[in-house]
Amino acid sequence: NGLFWYSFEIGPIHVVYYSTEHDFLPSSAQYDWIEKDLRSVNRTRTPWLIVGSHRPMYSSLIYKDLIKEKLQEYIEPLLYKYRVDLNLFAHIHSYERTCPLYNNTCVNDGVTHVLIGMGGHDLTKGTYSGEKWSLYHDIEFGYTHIWANKTQLTFSYYHTKDDQLADQFHLKK
Repeated sequence: NGLFWYSFEIGPIHVVYYSTEHDFLPSSAQYDWIEKDLRSVNRTRTPWLIVGSHRPMYSSLIYKDLIKEKLQEYIEPLLYKYRVDLNLFAHIHSYERTCPLYNNTCVNDGVTHVLIGMGGHDLTKGTYSGEKWSLYHDIEFGYTHIWANKTQLTFSYYHTKDDQLADQFHLKK
């Protein structure tokens, strides 16, 4: 299943990619793999834990999505339990950053979710709800940069049209 879910380490970061297009429910092989991988991370060697997938767990775009609901029900508790720092996803073509979040609520020890779909075919205009947990959102083409050492992680988002910094946040250990 290395094509669909896998992990690797780069510097002080352990990265886990899983598939939202395959079964991720608790009875699945993928779910077992995700939990085993998250549990095995040596946070002394790689203090930062970043998870990525295709479909979003959180987005303030107003639409009904069963996958989003199932991700929140089954995968979010794993991310919270194993203290994932950052959850990256796409599918919706815009940018959005949440507060540290768990169960639709901003919490100090939650996971920061970032929608990084702003490089796709078309931008997703739609209607956005303005949820309290949505700290920054825009609909521009852009790119991101992550810098980390063992105690700090900086995430930067730039607009493609002028290479100007649009959003940035820092996480600390």
